[in-house]
Amino acid sequence: MSPVANAFAFLVNALFGLYILLIMLRFLLTLLRVRFHDEISQFLLQVTDPPLKPLYLFIPRWRNVDIAAIVLMLLLTFIKLILTVYLFDQRASFSMLVLYTVLDTLSLVLNVFFWAIILRAILSWVELLTQQPLYHTPISRLLHSLTEPLLQPVRRLLPATGGIDLSPLLVGILLYAGILLLSW
Repeated sequence: MSPVANAFAFLVNALFGLYILLIMLRFLLTLLRVRFHDEISQFLLQVTDPPLKPLYLFIPRWRNVDIAAIVLMLLLTFIKLILTVYLFDQRASFSMLVLYTVLDTLSLVLNVFFWAIILRAILSWVELLTQQPLYHTPISRLLHSLTEPLLQPVRRLLPATGGIDLSPLLVGILLYAGILLLSW
């Protein structure tokens, strides 16, 4: 494959991937009923509102599930895959593209949770080492809101032993196993 095609494929995947990630974060924060009052949440709203507002006219929310965001993520992922296939001069059936779109989107969900747990653990260690409370920073609150619904049920089953919370480790292992399963 030519270096030009590789560069364009990288740009397509990076730009589409970044925007799909922002929509995914908005979707997850809405699903988890996180308040959009801090700077990061406001940024997500400002960046993702332009394509979502017109979709809301046709695709309503159902309870706290932002169906328009799901549709937009799937559509953008589908376009990203079509462009990538085209750039590499490959052939793919419509059904394979749809399957890869769903798998790629599900993998992104698991990756978002996996890396949010990793970042939250790192921030807790930084807080411990510096003796500075970081919970009041917007990123810490966001990571807490995103990961706590996954960690809390595991904490009930696996309480902290000797002051060490093993729930992030167990949930991280399960998430990574799911990521590997989806990347067949």
